[in-house]
Amino acid sequence: MKEASAALKVEREKGSAAEISSSAKYTELMQKVQTMSALSESNAMLRDDKTRLDTELSGARREMDSVKSELVPLREKVRLSNEREETLRVEMQALRQENNTWKTRAQQLVEKQEKVNPEELKRLQVRLKWDGFFCFFFGHLF
Repeated sequence: MKEASAALKVEREKGSAAEISSSAKYTELMQKVQTMSALSESNAMLRDDKTRLDTELSGARREMDSVKSELVPLREKVRLSNEREETLRVEMQALRQENNTWKTRAQQLVEKQEKVNPEELKRLQVRLKWDGFFCFFFGHLF
């Protein structure tokens, strides 16, 4: 009987040890279940975030394409404006040079006119008038 009681005691200790082991395994299993639940929630949130960000990215790409398509005609307009500006700049420079040429010519004529003797000018004007008259009159006779 001693043997049976010892065997029973050994079996109880095994059972107790098995219970402790089962309890630890259960606790570990519950922690894994809770971790798995948290990971599932986190995964769902990350998928929602990814879907939202994919939608935002698509919208941003559409907007970028739209802006790019608007940019092409604007670049052409700027290029044409720059060409026009260069043409006008060259034309303005040519007009300024022509203006300076005419100013110089007018100044020369004024200086020449100031050098002419007024009496000599009067005499030449009268002569020119009479020469024109004689040419007209005698030109019709012949």
